[in-house]
Amino acid sequence: MNFLIFVPVFSLLSIAYLETIPRFMSKFSHPWATLALEIINSVLYFAGFVASALFLNHLLYCRGAVCGSARASTVFAAFNFALWGATTGFAVRNLLNGGGFAGLSLGRRGAQQPGTQRKNAQMREVV
Repeated sequence: MNFLIFVPVFSLLSIAYLETIPRFMSKFSHPWATLALEIINSVLYFAGFVASALFLNHLLYCRGAVCGSARASTVFAAFNFALWGATTGFAVRNLLNGGGFAGLSLGRRGAQQPGTQRKNAQMREVV
């Protein structure tokens, strides 16, 4: 159960990085670090809610407020896993589409860089 106390604290620190660094100190922001934090949070919440559910399932006697709060903690951890999983999916989609990551490309063959069509059209007008 202590693990499910650590994970939200780590999550809050991750949110602080994910929200403040790209806005105020963008030179310290990197798309792979963003993706890594998203994946790490998803994995931590997944591990936490699975371990908590298995622990509660194997208890012989589980009644009262303590057991109810442990079950609620497991449900909230599963919900947080779903939310972090969704934001991880959005980050992966954004990375693969080349948008929002300061012009980084993954080196796909035949793919043009964002904005090259506009530059080519401007070059044709000049000629």
